[in-house]
Amino acid sequence: MGITPIDQKLKTLLNNPEMADVQFIVGKERIEIYGHKLLLSVSSPIWKTMFYSSKWKEVNNKMISKVEIPDIDPESFLSILEFAYTRKIKITPKTALNVLHAADKFLMKELKEATLNHILKNLNNRTSLNTYERALDLKEHQLIEITLRYIETHAIEIFSEQRCLCNLKDSTIQTLLRSDKLLISEIEIFRRVIERGSDLIKKRSLPKTAKNLKECLLPILPLIRLDLIEPRGLEEVSRSKLYNYEYLFSILVRVTIKNQIRYSTSRKALKIKPLIALKTIRALLLGADSEENVEDVTRSIKSTGINNLDFFDISRVTPKLKDIINKYDAIFIFTNAGIKDPVKIGNLLASFVEHGGGLVVCAAYALVENSKAQLKGRIITENFLPTKPGKLVTEILGDNYKLDSRSRNNHPILKNARTFYLGRSNEHIQTKLIENEPFDDKTIIVEKLQSDNPLIMVKKREDFGSIVVLNFYPVSNSVFNGGWLSSTDGAIIIANSVEYVANF
Repeated sequence: MGITPIDQKLKTLLNNPEMADVQFIVGKERIEIYGHKLLLSVSSPIWKTMFYSSKWKEVNNKMISKVEIPDIDPESFLSILEFAYTRKIKITPKTALNVLHAADKFLMKELKEATLNHILKNLNNRTSLNTYERALDLKEHQLIEITLRYIETHAIEIFSEQRCLCNLKDSTIQTLLRSDKLLISEIEIFRRVIERGSDLIKKRSLPKTAKNLKECLLPILPLIRLDLIEPRGLEEVSRSKLYNYEYLFSILVRVTIKNQIRYSTSRKALKIKPLIALKTIRALLLGADSEENVEDVTRSIKSTGINNLDFFDISRVTPKLKDIINKYDAIFIFTNAGIKDPVKIGNLLASFVEHGGGLVVCAAYALVENSKAQLKGRIITENFLPTKPGKLVTEILGDNYKLDSRSRNNHPILKNARTFYLGRSNEHIQTKLIENEPFDDKTIIVEKLQSDNPLIMVKKREDFGSIVVLNFYPVSNSVFNGGWLSSTDGAIIIANSVEYVANF
């Protein structure tokens, strides 16, 4: 019979009164859980101080000491003890946030990091609001910041779910609506708030009147930015009878006095874009990848309000020039699988740019030299791009690649983008700008990686459309484990790039 591993032996002591010298009274249920001071003290400096200080020994001179733990549920507390005894982490969706809070409370750094990684890995559009609220309740500031950034970036998808605000506290909704970075139209926020009010009326068994609706929503209504709602949306607001006619009319006058306007998807107060941004962007996504990955990139492009987006699967179909000229303002191309005809696609893109169309190319893998996904044709041979195909590299760039704060970060592509992390695969190409281009003095690097490789490159030529090269694979870790971290600002960079080339 083999020797039992030490961690298995230690696990037999978990919540075992045998040789126990401390008894925890845990949670509101006051469940008794047994522990061993020596093992616990190795895992937590808080327990070490508690159990072995002279003051503790004076007060607790019994064989088994009793410790009250009222603010942690028994299941989560047992997960903490199991880690202390065996270094094995047992976390469920139900206990994850409580374990994180307890690990922070007892200064168990390793457990806290592992739990935080587990929560972030499982963060999605369905769970983000509740995770954010629990993080606020527990005052877990790191998780608060990360989940808020996720909600801001994915607001369109999150707020598209009906009744998404109905089970949140007023204080949580207030914190969300104070954000200037929610990438969603204000009228959609208004609709979700109205749903919440109707739900509260039902729960409180009140008559369905505008007065009761307003009373239920009093903590939230002042945070809705009516100045960011289009005139047609203000008609919908008026029908709710939550605001008097004179007030809404004054708002309408303010937002129409500048002739024609387009409202920003950013919620910064009174941010009204000038007439030049009035046109609706018509974009085309050319992809050679899985359906799931294409859907992820589509969400990123639409994250700032670009909704007029078509798709061609270039692993199967090669569109014709007559189908895209004068129909689209911008093309976004990314590849992973093989392109059906890379030469024809390259020629098509070159002609599109010559006719004034904007182009965004993702270097991984469209510009990975000698790969099946590489672009060919005139777009490469005639140096339309700001860079040439290069060797694929996967470098370790640190836990969180932060965009630097130098003046070039005023570039429109980096608007509202604060952080970006390439992800576990770190896929990009070894490259540099093409130098000494005739007729071209407007090729720039907008941002670099820590390795000094360009991250974002822009090329503008007179009478041609603008081109942006993004030196990364555009699929997030929401669907691809090695993708860019979805809690950072990759979606904003992708969408801003499309807007940028479409407007030039």
